[in-house]
Amino acid sequence: MPSPLPCLANKLISIVARSRFAVYHLLVGMSLQLVSTVVALIASTISVTTVWLTLFRRGTIRMTQPSVVYLGPDAGRGAPPKVYFRALLFATAKRGRVLENLYLHVRCGDRTQNFMIWVHGDEPLVRGSGMFVPETGVVTNHHFLIAQRETYFPFRAGRYELEVFAAVVGCPANILLYKTSVELSYQAALSMLDQDAGVYFDWSADTRTYSEYVRKGAALSQGTASAQIAG
Repeated sequence: MPSPLPCLANKLISIVARSRFAVYHLLVGMSLQLVSTVVALIASTISVTTVWLTLFRRGTIRMTQPSVVYLGPDAGRGAPPKVYFRALLFATAKRGRVLENLYLHVRCGDRTQNFMIWVHGDEPLVRGSGMFVPETGVVTNHHFLIAQRETYFPFRAGRYELEVFAAVVGCPANILLYKTSVELSYQAALSMLDQDAGVYFDWSADTRTYSEYVRKGAALSQGTASAQIAG
């Protein structure tokens, strides 16, 4: 009569094998379900983030380093003082922002002056009165003049701190877009006494500094911004 021990052992081995197989399939099934759940959560997160970035995130407006800055008369002898620069305005939100107005705050030593008249464009120049700024940006020339009722602001030698402020639709307070500075030399300031000369400052990307040079009738080549004040 055969011993029952081998049969019992075979049954135990068979049961263990089937159990391990069942556990393996259970773990595989749970892993696939977990992977599917994680993928679904990631997809949902991406969708929600995309909707937020495109529809709900308001973002703000920013400005790049001006490639050129100009100090001097607007259009030759006897013209009002003007600050001009060229830069890119861009929105940090996908849907863009609406710019209501710009103004420039200038400081040199203990002297300060707000240039409240904003004129922009390449050709022709137009009085600033709202601008849509997309995510891809708008690059153009920006001219700033002093209001006619305010006192004259002569450009003397020294360091000029330039702060560009923006009124953005939907923002309760004006925001500081950019702050930079230029150094007006004594020789350049003397040349500007002629009232028919202006000083340009070209930005150098390698040295990250402005270099100045004087041109007579310089503002005329960039348009007469004061012609837009009455318009």
